[in-house]
Amino acid sequence: MIALRHNPPARCLPSRPVHLPSQAAQKRGKDLNNVAAAYVGIDLLRAVECFLRDTDTPPSRFGRDAAGDPRIVFDMRNGREPKHKVRLKLLFFINRAYIARAGNGEGR
Repeated sequence: MIALRHNPPARCLPSRPVHLPSQAAQKRGKDLNNVAAAYVGIDLLRAVECFLRDTDTPPSRFGRDAAGDPRIVFDMRNGREPKHKVRLKLLFFINRAYIARAGNGEGR
């Protein structure tokens, strides 16, 4: 389960607990698509938009840092549905950033 050490806005959180593979399982070559079913209930674009608004991050900077694609947020706004691997990268990036913010005393 994703462990958040602060209280991000409730509108950015998934409606149910999300179970992710451990980093060790990823290193062993376990396919990330096996856990994609856990993300069915998350509206990715809404989570990304909340994150961008909360952190005042430009969409192109977020896309470049999170997935290596500066156009991904603009494409998602135009209807692009990212593959499971990219979806996981974006959600991992958002979670890591919120945890880092909470560690710096910036959490809400």
